[in-house]
Amino acid sequence: MKEFKRVLLSGSVIIVLCIMCVLCSFFELISSGWHNADEYNEVIEEYSGLSYEECYAEIEAAREEYDVFWDAYTLYFGEFVNSKHEKQVRKSLEGKLGPDYESIIAGMDFSEERQHRLSKINNALGKLESQLEYLDSFPKYLDTVHENSAKGSLNIFAKNIYNKRNSIKTDEDYPKSDEIVVKLTTIESFDNFICGKFDSYCALILVIAIVLKFADEKKKGLWSLVYGCKKGRGKLAFKRVIVLLVGAVIGTFLISLCRLISCISEYGSLPDLSYAVQSSQLFKHFVYPLSFGQVLVLSFILKITGTFLVGLFFWLLMQGIRNYKFALIVSAIVLVAEYICLYRIPDSFTLVPLRFANVLAPLDLEHIFLKYLNINIFGYPVTGTVITLAFAAVFMLAVSAVIILMSHFQKPVKPAGATPRIFKKIECAFVRLRASAGLSGVEIRKSFVFQRGMIIIAVLFLTVYYLGSAPYSDTTMYDKEVATDAGAYSCEISEEVLDDIDSQIAELKRLPESVSKYQTIKALEAFKADAQSKFDENRGIWLLNQAPYASLFGKGVYQRKWGTIAFAFTVLLCAGLFSFEKQSRMTSLLMTTVRGRRKSAVRKIILALLSAVFVWAVMSATEIYETYEYFGNFADTLRAPLISIDYFRESTTTLTIGQYAVIYYLLKLLCLSAVALTCCAISLKVENVNKAVVSSSVLLLTPGLLSVLDVPLVEYASFIRLWSPVEAHNVSFIFCFAFIPVLVIFIIREWERVKV
Repeated sequence: MKEFKRVLLSGSVIIVLCIMCVLCSFFELISSGWHNADEYNEVIEEYSGLSYEECYAEIEAAREEYDVFWDAYTLYFGEFVNSKHEKQVRKSLEGKLGPDYESIIAGMDFSEERQHRLSKINNALGKLESQLEYLDSFPKYLDTVHENSAKGSLNIFAKNIYNKRNSIKTDEDYPKSDEIVVKLTTIESFDNFICGKFDSYCALILVIAIVLKFADEKKKGLWSLVYGCKKGRGKLAFKRVIVLLVGAVIGTFLISLCRLISCISEYGSLPDLSYAVQSSQLFKHFVYPLSFGQVLVLSFILKITGTFLVGLFFWLLMQGIRNYKFALIVSAIVLVAEYICLYRIPDSFTLVPLRFANVLAPLDLEHIFLKYLNINIFGYPVTGTVITLAFAAVFMLAVSAVIILMSHFQKPVKPAGATPRIFKKIECAFVRLRASAGLSGVEIRKSFVFQRGMIIIAVLFLTVYYLGSAPYSDTTMYDKEVATDAGAYSCEISEEVLDDIDSQIAELKRLPESVSKYQTIKALEAFKADAQSKFDENRGIWLLNQAPYASLFGKGVYQRKWGTIAFAFTVLLCAGLFSFEKQSRMTSLLMTTVRGRRKSAVRKIILALLSAVFVWAVMSATEIYETYEYFGNFADTLRAPLISIDYFRESTTTLTIGQYAVIYYLLKLLCLSAVALTCCAISLKVENVNKAVVSSSVLLLTPGLLSVLDVPLVEYASFIRLWSPVEAHNVSFIFCFAFIPVLVIFIIREWERVKV
């Protein structure tokens, strides 16, 4: 029980668990790109009690209502290309609404809210129709699988006996069409939860933190004392295996539960848990007759199993390699190798069993358990999921036994061999290098080694890699059509450009009548009108694609998302710079020297600012790269006047887009520098690193998280508004300029006054 309390109730483990739960929920909410969940759940609930034929009839009727609305909208507000098109629309409306269609149209609601509502319902109906087509075809799919398997097993000319055995096994594994009854139900929240892996990665960080607690006696030089006790060898290791299992169960369950709740809040309710899981197309190749509820429980069990496996694996390496730092390096290398085996080995490759006999395999349900694949093991087909489950069971028992035996027989003191001597030489070389680096090198080592700065940076790169997505553009779909046309020019508006647009419109009008032709002409005419108004201003405005700049310089969730991530990692890198000295009880020693009183504080401030620069560079490069990948090259328009961007149309500035971009990102750096120095100021007032991280997170991250979740008032209590300079007032940055030197002076003077 003492070991349970020491490890699982320690401040570091609890803080990591809380942070992982919050991060998992937060990133699930901001990473959702589907905005028709309410309408989808509404139509599913309305049609779930109907037969497939009745559902198709209702969808057809709803689609007809949708077409009538837009025909009526076109007649009431639109401009027709020619009289022929107008006659077609009137004839269509008369056939659907009757001779008195004009009076009916006059009473219709054409509000913008009604337009958005119908568009969302139409998109939801498309999703529903696709789901119905799958449900209707699933029994036929099962029959086809059995027919093909029977043909393969009856082929007397088959030279490869494995192919025949594989056909027989496939026929036996897949259920018959009458054994599984699929039904219509909501599936988006469930599918999203099964496919996501971010909660698994968060749980891995937690179990690694637990394993690191097991190495406390080695790091503090107490291993010989612990080993000298009878209960400090095998019995202690056995208890720690139980502690790791309990920590994996509780931690993984809570983190995954937070993500499941976020999925439900974002996508709506879970499906009927008693329905067959094959009711979701995601489980088309899932051969086990389980319900949604059973698969949900199974997913939690598999996630717990995966995190426990990784924890055991990491602990085994830590136990087997005496050098603590080298053990961390080897663990990282092996986990990367396991990741490559999991995702980069093709189905037909000889080493495909390594994909399933993998410590990371239980964490990826979609890649391993939802794909039916038989592996050739000595001429006999074995399903990949069976290999994973068997490997997990054997690995858990074997590694647990090895760890216990190693803990029992491994001596704290061992004669030096060739490997330790090599590492001793390497360590001496690093000692000489650190000595030449002076006080700056000492501060860097404290931050990046003792305070886990290198791990935080690695997590930063993983975060931007996995959460990188297409930037949000606050332009509508119709505006994007216009923006695409503008991007094709990317030049200053002139008479020649306007004439070219007119010639395109004239060529389109000579083509046969069609809906696409009408929409294209309308888009070009709107584009021409906008270009003409900009040309008439005579300010040298360019035609350019507005979408990338609407994303980079825009407002809203996209900027808040990356800003919150930048703040979080800045807090993790900077919060412990001063509190670490108090926690290590080194302030008394530092205050006895001139360099410790003044110069060490200056070095810490410089290190905090460099950390802010590093995070800013990573986040800015990611943002620009994602925008480039999504919208294409926009570098040629950086020399255009800033007023060419619609956001700045009314501005009187003479800056170019490139000049403004430099100022824009420098202001972001200023904002992040203020965050870093604020963390240092908080760090001065607390006694340990954990409290510094928590205090800084509450003060700096909570308003940003709440603003991302549409709580607008709290954003004024944080630096989060300054991360998007477009929506922050200039006075805020003037205040920030004055705030930074005040913070620097405050930190230096407070450090000199620290009581020893």
